Amino acid sequence: MQGDGKGNYIRRNSGPLFPEQVLSIHKHCTQYDSPNVSGRHGTKHAHPRHQHEHENGDPGSSAFPAVKHTWRNKPDPFDVAIHGLIVAFAAALIYFLQLRSMQQSLNLTREAFERDSRAYVVPKSSTVYPTKMLEDGKTAVIIEHAPNTPKLTVNPVVAAILVNSGKTPASEVSTATQITVRHDFNIPSTITTDNAPAGLVKSVGILPPDVENNVGAGYPLSGETRDAVLHGKALLLIYGVTTYVDVFKKPRQTHFCFYYVHEEDTMAPCPKGNYYN
Repeated sequence: MQGDGKGNYIRRNSGPLFPEQVLSIHKHCTQYDSPNVSGRHGTKHAHPRHQHEHENGDPGSSAFPAVKHTWRNKPDPFDVAIHGLIVAFAAALIYFLQLRSMQQSLNLTREAFERDSRAYVVPKSSTVYPTKMLEDGKTAVIIEHAPNTPKLTVNPVVAAILVNSGKTPASEVSTATQITVRHDFNIPSTITTDNAPAGLVKSVGILPPDVENNVGAGYPLSGETRDAVLHGKALLLIYGVTTYVDVFKKPRQTHFCFYYVHEEDTMAPCPKGNYYN
């Protein structure tokens, strides 16, 4: 006789069952389905389905217990607030750094654009024009330079040439110029429009790009002073300052200085005194 796994037993061989065999089968089935029956291998536990119904009752009835969830590691509200503040501070710091980086990039771009587009009034050159006195003895006129004669006549006209080398016009252009002879060969500090001689302050208003501005005047030289300059014993200077406003409404200044080179009979830039902003 063999069980089929469902509590049924099938007799393999033929023949009638004796009463003692029927009783044995009944006892065996009762032992298999009982909740807790002690066998030869120890205590046998009830079928899981019977045990569940025994402990919890019918799942479909109201006696079935409800499942309760509990937080074993619930965060503290104070810690949550602190963490939130830290995250907010970190986000604000990142935003601030990004904003400052953008502003710096924008400022650099703006400065580069201004440098490329603004006006630049700079000294270009300087020259000496020979002159001749008229019959009245008071008026000197510029004459053509005669070969093998110095340009530095008794009453030469000494001039400096400025040019706007930028891309936009310069406005409110005003230049103060000084012409002098120095026997100590010291180059003086630049002058301003406040202390420049009235005849050596020139205003042109607007100076367009690539346009020159000649500044200077006649300078009387006595025979002794002229000889000292021609022989390198004195220094003839023209220097000054030009003020203007660029297209970006920023005030600018250009300082210039030139001196007479007696060996070459020409004017050259001074070792110092030529700069602009």
